[in-house]
Amino acid sequence: ALLTLHINDGRPAYQVVDYVARKGLSLRADTLLTLAEFFAARDVSHDVAWKRLGVRAQQRGVDLRMSDLDRLISAFRRAGKGNDR
Repeated sequence: ALLTLHINDGRPAYQVVDYVARKGLSLRADTLLTLAEFFAARDVSHDVAWKRLGVRAQQRGVDLRMSDLDRLISAFRRAGKGNDR
């Protein structure tokens, strides 16, 4: 919703990052994709949250369609957090 409404306030974004840092290992695949794109668009640099997203992507990436998987990979690469796995 923050991306759709073009809200550039850091306070709600911080709440999203904090949620991912705490509960990121229980995200569904579609939510994972949305959050990875949000993090890449907002230049989020919180290492713990990115690590949680990366671990969850390896666990739940199989649930995504190929086009969504490509979007997930490009979000990680745009943010400089991608790797070969």
